[in-house]
Amino acid sequence: MASNPASGASEDDEQLAVTHPDGTPTGLVKSRAAVHRDGDWHRTRTVWALLPTAGDAGPTLVLQQRGPFKASWPNRLDASSAGHLRVGDPDPWREAEEELGRRPVAGEVLPLGERQSGSRLPNGQIDLEVQELWLWRCPYDLLELRPPYPEVAALLAVAPDALRRLAGGEARRIPALIRRPGASQLEAGYAVADQLIPGEEPYIRQVGEITLRLLAGRSWSPLAVDPESELEV
Repeated sequence: MASNPASGASEDDEQLAVTHPDGTPTGLVKSRAAVHRDGDWHRTRTVWALLPTAGDAGPTLVLQQRGPFKASWPNRLDASSAGHLRVGDPDPWREAEEELGRRPVAGEVLPLGERQSGSRLPNGQIDLEVQELWLWRCPYDLLELRPPYPEVAALLAVAPDALRRLAGGEARRIPALIRRPGASQLEAGYAVADQLIPGEEPYIRQVGEITLRLLAGRSWSPLAVDPESELEV
């Protein structure tokens, strides 16, 4: 998320609730900068957009290629949208609209559970997240999504089974339709395994598997956090 020049606020000033590793609140509130400086657990929301079709393909999941100036993992492939949950923010889908140009509405989203993620940022700060995971049955075409540059470098629509194989190491690249910011047409290209955020592959594979089960009407289990987790970053 970008800073707001009009208000003079920056994302480092965002107020976040500090949590325990299982996501329950500690009662503390800190700025985003302080949370990352001290390596505190905090909550984020991740949205995986499932498009009804992309080109000649069937249902596809949307990967976001992160912008080139992101503090963490620039130009890498990530979930469709992700953002920190601010204290007192009444809009749970704000980040999805900022990054995709569209927002979910009631009845379109399905909770996929929660997971823990930890990484050390290039500036030495530590990002420990309890991520709320959501699947958005997005009614829009890929070209109708409006990713902003430089926040987002591109959106890639890929088949869930192909994404499962890519994240599982069964394929080095998979076909993708690419939507670039400001473009009037889609591009045919590939999502490449080396573009995935290191260490995220098992989780991305699970998302692909869950999506396939949902599409087939089969049972599935939501992801869950480990309350005793001690992630090394």
